Amino acid sequence: VDYHPQLEEFFDIGKEIVCFSSLEELRDKATFYLKHPASCTTIAQAAQMRVHSEHTYVHRMQTMCECIYNQTPEIFAKKKSGSLFIRDVEAFCTEHPEVRPLIEEVNAKGFQLDLDSIVAAIRMKHGKMDYPETLFMIMKEYQALVQEHLR
Repeated sequence: VDYHPQLEEFFDIGKEIVCFSSLEELRDKATFYLKHPASCTTIAQAAQMRVHSEHTYVHRMQTMCECIYNQTPEIFAKKKSGSLFIRDVEAFCTEHPEVRPLIEEVNAKGFQLDLDSIVAAIRMKHGKMDYPETLFMIMKEYQALVQEHLR
């Protein structure tokens, strides 16, 4: 592979990956590894082990989920329990008028305006969910999924 300094963050160069910086170096290394297939196999196996242990899509998704989970939208705040609650209800409803009826309904029932309570109120309703209700349900499922993977 042509050398890039970032490769050192992901692989042990020379043990898990072979790099070149010039056409001449590429030719020399190609000639060497063609004459030493056991060395080539050793590096390939080490690279494969490294990739399977640290660089799969599962690892990338876990990293992405951790980043997203740790980013709380400005309108929300996190309780110590990890549940999201609406920091400023009026600002939230002004910015997202489509959720006002649901928020007012949850508030009228005396529930806290956090994600858990909003989802609980939605689950108590019967019939088809509207778009905002569906989004709250997705947020809750996503939060639960990420929390499960972070344990």
